[in-house]
Amino acid sequence: MKTLILDFETSGLNPYHSDVIEIGAKIMETGETFSSLIRPKSELPISAKITEITGITNRELRQFCRSKGWTRDCWYDGFAEFYYWLIENIGEEDVVVVSHNGTTFDFIILKQIIRLLRAGGCDTSPWDNKTFYYIDTLLLARRLLVNQQYFKQTTLCKKFGIQVTVAHRALADVEALEQLYQKLVSHMKGDTHPEAIVDYINLKD
Repeated sequence: MKTLILDFETSGLNPYHSDVIEIGAKIMETGETFSSLIRPKSELPISAKITEITGITNRELRQFCRSKGWTRDCWYDGFAEFYYWLIENIGEEDVVVVSHNGTTFDFIILKQIIRLLRAGGCDTSPWDNKTFYYIDTLLLARRLLVNQQYFKQTTLCKKFGIQVTVAHRALADVEALEQLYQKLVSHMKGDTHPEAIVDYINLKD
């Protein structure tokens, strides 16, 4: 089993309609990382607010194309490169997917990426046939930290003394999230198998 720490930067807050503009990911067991800007699928410019938050500019996204010659669409090839990185680094093992606010955001986007690749002709069967454990550190923190008032990733990192080098850049957020996940799991009592963590979050323990 491999643990995938995941973060997407997007053009907005709606996971169904916003463009993915950056992907950050890390395999916790091996330390392998993936980081890439993604040219917006819609080809629409991102807002000044998103640039202010992430530091990603429209010029960077216009100039950036992760084309490998598979298709004419830079966004698709960017997604495909991410997918092939996942398959190469996870192999035939099942996957624990960890993200902050993943249930209402990152997990949705990941599933959409796989669907878009499948619709474009990519063979996603190696991914489709895996068993997944989706662990949302936001929900885990709410379950564990009964006296905590705010649950933003940056707030929780500060609570646990985790240094955040650059907030709202995908790979930097992933590196901080990996430490946060480990801190949260260390506060659990009893079984910390991913299935048990999911049950704990869902009040099944």
